[in-house]
Amino acid sequence: MESTRRTAPCISAATPSSAPSAAVGLPAPSSSVRTPAKDSSMWFNRLVVSHHRRAGLLAASRRRVKSAVYELFERMAYYGIASNLVMYMTRNLHQGTVEASNNVTNWSGTVFLTPLIGAVVADAYLGRYWTFVAGSAIYLMGMILLTLSVTVPALKPPPCDGTTCPRASALQLGVYFGGLYTIALGHDGTKPNISTIGADQFDDFDPVEKLQKLSFFNWWVFTIFLGILFSSTVLVYLQDNVS
Repeated sequence: MESTRRTAPCISAATPSSAPSAAVGLPAPSSSVRTPAKDSSMWFNRLVVSHHRRAGLLAASRRRVKSAVYELFERMAYYGIASNLVMYMTRNLHQGTVEASNNVTNWSGTVFLTPLIGAVVADAYLGRYWTFVAGSAIYLMGMILLTLSVTVPALKPPPCDGTTCPRASALQLGVYFGGLYTIALGHDGTKPNISTIGADQFDDFDPVEKLQKLSFFNWWVFTIFLGILFSSTVLVYLQDNVS
């Protein structure tokens, strides 16, 4: 009897804690219950993520367009120079046809070989972006130097006087060919990197962007040939009929 009286209160004290929920039948608390505050927070987070994604896609699209536009004007500038070199060297620098053709061939070969150096510098030292930036700056310096050599009277030989055509001086040739080979040096930093910089703007793990990359390279090649077409027609017409 004594032991029964001692243990009974323990039994009666333990049952009330679980009795109300069992009697009333209330559901147990769950973390999956959605409240208005939680719904609004989830909606706001989705809105922020969607906004940032749209902003990132828009910025990437702009960079892709800039890459293609850069290639368009770069091809126009390069082929505008290349298509005019032999005529300028024979008419204005008073070189022979063989000498002028040899000079153009040497310069063209240098232009197409220097991207090998730019590729090594980009992969091993500076990276694609900074190699491209440095190459673009050098390219611009060469264009400025070449423009000065054909516009400043002191940097080009005087015109022919009857049958006498004075040869260009060492300074005049140095400035002219210095501009040409500075362009070739800048070309080695831009040409091997611009296409990969454009391709880096696409996510290969996104099926939509993976298809857009193919479209980007189609437009890329189109801008290259459009620049070549413009240089070979419009600029050549200006050379023959204007100056």
